[in-house]
Amino acid sequence: QLQYNDIVALGQLLLATACRSSRVFSVELLKQQTYYSGALLQFIEMLAVSPPASVLELAPYLADRLLDEVGGLSAQTELLEAELRKELHNGRLFRMIARLGFINERPEYESDPSWSETGDRYILKLFRDYLFHQTDDKGEPKVDWGHVYNSLNKLDAGSEEKIMLSSRDGSNLLVVSFRDVRKLVEDCFGELLAKGGAVPAAAAAGGGSEKGRVGKGVGS
Repeated sequence: QLQYNDIVALGQLLLATACRSSRVFSVELLKQQTYYSGALLQFIEMLAVSPPASVLELAPYLADRLLDEVGGLSAQTELLEAELRKELHNGRLFRMIARLGFINERPEYESDPSWSETGDRYILKLFRDYLFHQTDDKGEPKVDWGHVYNSLNKLDAGSEEKIMLSSRDGSNLLVVSFRDVRKLVEDCFGELLAKGGAVPAAAAAGGGSEKGRVGKGVGS
């Protein structure tokens, strides 16, 4: 009974809307309207004159529109999922860049050559140059977004592809894989967090906010 009452109320609402009056509306006035489609007029008239007993009886009248609506919702969902994938992807790449930035050449460790000039941190320093400090054949700065994007993707995926890292004076050459560099990033970042205190659970799992602990390490 409640559903039937809702259907009757819907019919009255549509009839009043179609007649453009909340006080004076009728099926006769509805038939005088010329700016609505015949299908819509028939649907409103049916609701006003002989409303069905249940919503299921309305389905045949709404089938075409429902399919269009479902198709639109599906397209919108696919668009939102595509945008979400982009944001997830961008988030992973940003996290990798941020970790490299946190690790390389920290000013509070300038007096500690073991931090950035030898071992793991030295390799990451060379990788930073490989990533952002490319030059062309004439030695001029080369801003290659594609190189940065592809390299970060391979780093995040832990690719086995090998690259050659060179010191700025060319005296040192190292051949490493992206997988090797990724492990160094994780190890060094974990060490950095440990210097600032206990490692947050989210950071240890590879996600979450780490700025609080890193900030503490900088200030200490």
